[in-house]
Amino acid sequence: MRRGASLAHVILRNWPLVALLLLAVATLAVLLVRRGDPAPSAPVGTGSVVQCAERFRRSGRWAGGYRRDEVDRFFTRIDAGQVSAEQIEEVRFGAAHGSDGYDEREVDEALDRAATRLRGVV
Repeated sequence: MRRGASLAHVILRNWPLVALLLLAVATLAVLLVRRGDPAPSAPVGTGSVVQCAERFRRSGRWAGGYRRDEVDRFFTRIDAGQVSAEQIEEVRFGAAHGSDGYDEREVDEALDRAATRLRGVV
């Protein structure tokens, strides 16, 4: 920057580059926000005890989550009728880092609903 040139003067002289940079930053921000949006999901528990574990939201980038493979396997067992309400209450899943896991609260709520339904059946 030349001596005596103000920041406003530099920005005005280079406005196309500044506009392109601001557009790139805004686009990146939108993409990062959309990445955390939940996937559209069907109601859990229609037809079987719990339906389609892939429909759980991913955990946030900085929030912990449950390992998706473990959750998927367990919910497959629930759908097959191989799990009791007591086993549902006692299950523990490994921790996933970053957005690689399922949202813990959503999985826990589905487990509670599944245990309640199984108790109503028995």
